[in-house]
Amino acid sequence: MQDFTALLRANPGRVDYATCGVATAPSLRDGVVQARDEDLCGAYSASRLLARSERRGRRQIDVVVASLAAVMPFARQGRLRIVGLTSKERSPNYPEGPTFRESGIPELKDFEVENYYGFAAPSGTPRDVQMKIEADIRRVMSQPELVNRLNGAGLDPFQKTPAEMTAILRSDIAKFQRAIEVAGIKPE
Repeated sequence: MQDFTALLRANPGRVDYATCGVATAPSLRDGVVQARDEDLCGAYSASRLLARSERRGRRQIDVVVASLAAVMPFARQGRLRIVGLTSKERSPNYPEGPTFRESGIPELKDFEVENYYGFAAPSGTPRDVQMKIEADIRRVMSQPELVNRLNGAGLDPFQKTPAEMTAILRSDIAKFQRAIEVAGIKPE
């Protein structure tokens, strides 16, 4: 990460990278990385990173910011190198992948942007219905076959209570509102 950061600082605006688009979570976390953005996503971005461009005689893009699930297979094949994970801790599915926080770069010592999926119900959903849905999700998410499939895809399944998820969402909203302000992102 230190070498990569030095490369970016020495070549402002000259490193091409791909994310899922402006104002998405990957785009907002990329405020740390000053480079040109292409509106691409996930595995497609990784394949573009690996592809050779006939016209330019080099890779089509230099860097991809994508989910671990999208790039881990290429990293395991030795076809690309994971520079850093944006998560707070290393992934149990890719423990050799260092986090931004571990980079030794002072600006990244508290850096954390996680991808996660959750379930939501409309406000006003009766509490007994909410509890039934939560119990069903916990039952399904505890099935070893599903957990193994998710792990095999590079996803780190975890379960939180509704109150814990609400706290995570509120924290992320505040974090991304600040990132939007700092980056000067305006609605188009």
